[in-house]
Amino acid sequence: EAIAVIREKVPFPHVLGYVCNHRCESGCKRTALNSPVSIRNLKRYAAERDTEQVWRGKGFHKDRTGKRIAVVGGGPAGLTAAYYLNKLGHDVTVYEKQNVAGGYMALGIPEFRAPTAVVQAEVGYIVESGVRVLYGQAVESAAALKAEHEAVLVAVGTPVGKKLRLPGADYRQVYTAVDFLRASRLGQTLDLGKTCCVIGGGNVAFDVAGTLLRMGVNATVVCLEKGEAMLADRDEIEAARAEGAVLFDGHSNEGIEGTPEQVTGLRVHEVSEFHFDRATGALVETAIPDSTRVIACDSIVFAAGQATGLTEGFGLELNRFGYPVDPQSGK
Repeated sequence: EAIAVIREKVPFPHVLGYVCNHRCESGCKRTALNSPVSIRNLKRYAAERDTEQVWRGKGFHKDRTGKRIAVVGGGPAGLTAAYYLNKLGHDVTVYEKQNVAGGYMALGIPEFRAPTAVVQAEVGYIVESGVRVLYGQAVESAAALKAEHEAVLVAVGTPVGKKLRLPGADYRQVYTAVDFLRASRLGQTLDLGKTCCVIGGGNVAFDVAGTLLRMGVNATVVCLEKGEAMLADRDEIEAARAEGAVLFDGHSNEGIEGTPEQVTGLRVHEVSEFHFDRATGALVETAIPDSTRVIACDSIVFAAGQATGLTEGFGLELNRFGYPVDPQSGK
């Protein structure tokens, strides 16, 4: 009964039970009494004991409208929208570029954090509800799709990884976190060697580190932020350290050592402070004198952000970062 209530508002409760960072617990009123309600663990508990699945076939389902809606992208946002649009009576088709649905749930979050079986089971529930998913369908033009549907929802997310503009960033053993994590979920082999440097200080960087360690590859995380200023959740950082990851926080990157055929190290230096210029976005830092060093490694993974990969030919107005512009606000 609990999971039936949860599923009315949350299409992926079991996945959330694994990966939610439960920041809402910091504002829970019970904290002043004893401890916050462990809402993430409660969702997972309910989902894992959902043996009767009394929610199946229940909940609201409005009469069919005959309207056709296309959703571009089969990640969490696209599938959630498709699920509720279908419940509202519309005929929904999801166009997914990959051969598996779920977006970063399926091909970004590591297996040890979100098991494939859990992700695909919850994706399966949405498909069973009546949502049609077309796999391996890369949509080149939203305008062309709109000509065949009453509405089109663009939910492509940010499936393209970014690399910093460092000398050597185009070397063979240099990857983005997006490519690395996708390859690990698909069972594809990358040339990583014995030691890998991960550039970035967010949760994705530590997802990469945790995956590397489980593959038998030594992981070193390098980031600008230092100590409490790091962007990753504290439990992610501590878990990675406990598993053997090495952390160089408060370090800036100068370049990648080696040759186009073989990475040998990452050249870095320490910084005492930094900020990004508001006008240009350029990094402004104060380097600590005589702090340059080379961290020996066989490969590099950039966990330095993602992009949409959209172009003007897609048929939407884009801002300078490649994100669609809201026609109402102009942002």
